[in-house]
Amino acid sequence: CMQSQPKVDMQARLIEEVTPAIGIVQTAKSEDADLIVLGSHGRSGIARLMLGSVANKVVAESLVPVLVVR
Repeated sequence: CMQSQPKVDMQARLIEEVTPAIGIVQTAKSEDADLIVLGSHGRSGIARLMLGSVANKVVAESLVPVLVVR
């Protein structure tokens, strides 16, 4: 017997003239999002410190829950 899967509403947005992390956080707030889902490259150590991490910045700045998937 096949059970129906729950549906998730998703909308894409192009946000320009702000950093990716700030754009994500601002958009989530303005759209009254329930959750932010982000992918992560999984860098660690020096590479993460030198390159920074959008996911880390979103987690630090967002009032909306953030799910980071590696």
